[in-house]
Amino acid sequence: MALESQLTERDRAGERQSAEIQEARARSESLDAQIVSMRSELDGLRQTVTEKETLANRAADNLDAANKTIADFRSQMAELEAKCKTEVEADGFMHSATLLLHQYTLMDEYLID
Repeated sequence: MALESQLTERDRAGERQSAEIQEARARSESLDAQIVSMRSELDGLRQTVTEKETLANRAADNLDAANKTIADFRSQMAELEAKCKTEVEADGFMHSATLLLHQYTLMDEYLID
């Protein structure tokens, strides 16, 4: 009877071990599925980061181009302002010279008469 009891106890222990092994396998499969899911999610996040980096680089390039364009416009504006100032000063000088010449002409005519 003791032998039969020992065999029964071993059978139960074997069944418990078998059940524990099945539970461990199920947990392992579940963890494997979670790992696959997380890897997929990580790949998606990496793709998103890559896209964001690409957009950030494009934005930086566009900003650099815009800043260069602004600098070019400012340079052109400075050149135009200098040119306009020179032309205005030249026009003012010409106007003064014309008035002076006109005055001399009037004085000449007055003196001749």
